[in-house]
Amino acid sequence: MANTFLAALGHAVGRSLCEHDLLPTAREIMAIAKAKGREIVLPVDAVVAKTFTANAPSRVTVRGARGA
Repeated sequence: MANTFLAALGHAVGRSLCEHDLLPTAREIMAIAKAKGREIVLPVDAVVAKTFTANAPSRVTVRGARGA
């Protein structure tokens, strides 16, 4: 679910699961939260790998970092 919100904010999510058809809904939810003075807390880091397989080499990246 976080990837949908991150993508709605313009962050690249690569081939990670993301409901692209719900980006407008995510933006609407964020606008409503902002109007009510609320915050939607999203992760600032992610575990990334070249493949989605058991024991695939992976690393932790920080959102917005170069090469992330």
